[in-house]
Amino acid sequence: MIPVELVKLLDGLRTRLDSNGELSSRFRAELHETIERLSANEHLDAGYLRRSRLALICATNSLTYLDSSVDEVEIEKISREIILHSKVALQGRFEMKDLEIENDKLFKLINNRISSGDIQLRALYAGMACYAAVNTVLYDGRAESSPDAEINTSPDEWPACFYASLAASGSACWENKGGEFERRKFWDWYLVDAVPKAWDVELELI
Repeated sequence: MIPVELVKLLDGLRTRLDSNGELSSRFRAELHETIERLSANEHLDAGYLRRSRLALICATNSLTYLDSSVDEVEIEKISREIILHSKVALQGRFEMKDLEIENDKLFKLINNRISSGDIQLRALYAGMACYAAVNTVLYDGRAESSPDAEINTSPDEWPACFYASLAASGSACWENKGGEFERRKFWDWYLVDAVPKAWDVELELI
């Protein structure tokens, strides 16, 4: 069961989405810090497990934008495989060292496609959402908990949830290219569906 404190915070954050539909990094940091604090009452690794689950849920959500990209079949194939392997790795049934090798392969593939100059942006963002999610599983990164806005940080440090929001909206809010409705819809889904699902560690990730 989700703690009452977390439920109230999630409800409150739904009203904090800005005019661009963005859930700011400051509010995301507050959310992740709350999840970590509440999880610490259960088990030492509970926070890590929920961070990893949430990142994988966001990455899985973004895979639909790879489905529609006929030019990025290889990125889609590797992304789907690595997300599946990450979920199994959290259960101790896939070697982390092998997962790291696969993630490096995905990152190099995405960068090669970027260098070619014709990668579809939503496919790029979806692939990077998968890469970032796997990094959370591998290294227990706390990028999700950083209050620093993504515009001020390296794209290599952006969390899976932010990349997934880019895949949904097509651009970052500071680019002023629209996508407010899709961005707002993503972050509302994140607060209403993704976080509660990540919290329930007994709920299998599909």
